[in-house]
Amino acid sequence: MKLTLRYIPNLERPWLLKREGGAYEQHAHFFKIAMQRLLTEEEFKSLEKKQRYININKGCRSAYYKP
Repeated sequence: MKLTLRYIPNLERPWLLKREGGAYEQHAHFFKIAMQRLLTEEEFKSLEKKQRYININKGCRSAYYKP
C-alpha cells in the first residue's frame, strides 16, 4: 500500500494523507501537530511547500511529501 502526503494550505486541516490508487473515501486530514508526530524532523522539514498550480475557484495548492 502506497500513501501520499499532501499540504493544502486553504483547508482548516491542511495535511492530507491519501492512499495511492484508492477510492475517494480513502483519505484523512491532519493538523500540523499530527503530521509532525508521524514524520521525523528531517522528513517534515523536507516537505515541498512550493506552489504547484493555481485553481481560480480554489486558490493556490501546495506540494506533497517526497521520501
